[in-house]
Amino acid sequence: MTSVKTKRLESLKKRGNFPISKKKIGRVRRQEGEKLKKEIQLLRENLACKEAELNQLKEQLRYKNQQLASKDLEFESYKKISEEKIILLEAKIKELESKLKKSTSSKE
Repeated sequence: MTSVKTKRLESLKKRGNFPISKKKIGRVRRQEGEKLKKEIQLLRENLACKEAELNQLKEQLRYKNQQLASKDLEFESYKKISEEKIILLEAKIKELESKLKKSTSSKE
């Protein structure tokens, strides 16, 4: 990857309009290479930070899903217990109603 400046310098040298040495072209290319290396290093560091952040968020999500699953099981247990109590109370109501009907019919 060469910059516009390097291409321009090479173009001028080829035409003979601008005397430039290979040493100067090499220095410009080295500087560009160093800039690219620094930019790549910064991008890699940024990527590593983002990956670490992603892993942390994944772990938080896994933990929250685990908590939700636990709560779901707990609510299912409460629901089952509540339904059983309702059935027992309904049976008790029917039993008391039948006793009440027998007692009122025996008085008559």
